[in-house]
This record gives sequence, C-alpha cells and structure tokens, in this order.
Amino acid sequence: MKISSNNHQMQSTPNFTAIRIVKTTPEQFVKFKNEFNNFCNKNTVFRAQSIEQDNFFNKLFEKMKNNKYSDEWFVSNLLNNDLLKSDSLQNLPMIVITGFDRIKLALYSYSHMFSNIKLVAKAGAKAAEEKFPEHLQVLKALKEVADNDIPRFQKFLEKNKAKHLTFEEFLAEVKSGKIK
Repeated sequence: MKISSNNHQMQSTPNFTAIRIVKTTPEQFVKFKNEFNNFCNKNTVFRAQSIEQDNFFNKLFEKMKNNKYSDEWFVSNLLNNDLLKSDSLQNLPMIVITGFDRIKLALYSYSHMFSNIKLVAKAGAKAAEEKFPEHLQVLKALKEVADNDIPRFQKFLEKNKAKHLTFEEFLAEVKSGKIK
C-alpha cells in the first residue's frame, strides 16, 4: 500500500494566527461586544494588556457592583490608593483569542497559576501589614499579579504571532468570516 502526501499543499497552507491585538476605544469595545455577542461568547475577548489585568479589572467592577459603591467614590478611592490611574482604561488594546489558541491561553494560565496564587497571598499579607484599606487589600494583591503578568503575557502574544490590527481591519475580518 502506497501512502502519498501532497507536500505542496501542506507548504502553501498559510500560518493562520487566531490571536488579534486590536487598537480600540472603550466605546468601540462595548459596541463590538454588544453587536457580536455570539462571537465574543465562543472566543476569548477582553480589553486589557494581559489576561491577569483583565481579571483585575473584572474584580474591580464586580466589587463596585456587589458593594453598591457610588462610581465616583470608588474610582476616587482607587485613584487615591494608586490602584488605578486616571487614563488606565483609555489606552488598552482589545485582545481576541480564537480557535486552538484558546487552548494555548488555558495552558499559559495554568502554568502560572501557582506562582500567581503565591504572589496574591504574599501581596495580600503585605497590604494588611501596611494597613492598606481593608476593602482594597484583595484588589491590591490582584493588581500586583496583573502588573507582574503584563511582560510575561506580551511574550506569550509574540511567541504565538499575534497580529496587530486597527478596529476597522478587525471588524472587516469578523464580518467576512476570516476569523470566527
């Protein structure tokens, strides 16, 4: 029995990357999430410099919602305690991870899970020791993990050949079905 392969076909297959770094405004991101809800639900889509920074932002919003803090008071409190900068949410990229690269992201997250847990515990204890406001101690620890993760996540994106796009270019890819 002879097994043949089509080397030409294998060589001409494009190296498709399923990771996109998209330059967006907060308004564009919200609009995209609303208009392409199905796309966002089946893929990993967030607006942050790293997955841990996204977790930190999600925890901020969750804490604000659950404790019914006024937006103004909570943001002012975060700014006064150096957990947020006034333009922190303005200049962030939208990261989109689809297909097989979502498995790579899961492996990335699992590979850093124990070091992140250790860092959260250490940073949380330090925040308590320094008499940091109690209602912000967990957030301070999560911010330290997020800050630590940014350079590591940037290497992950580079290694996996993330493609940089404008919002308009990315929207065209999604609408044409080039990225699903």
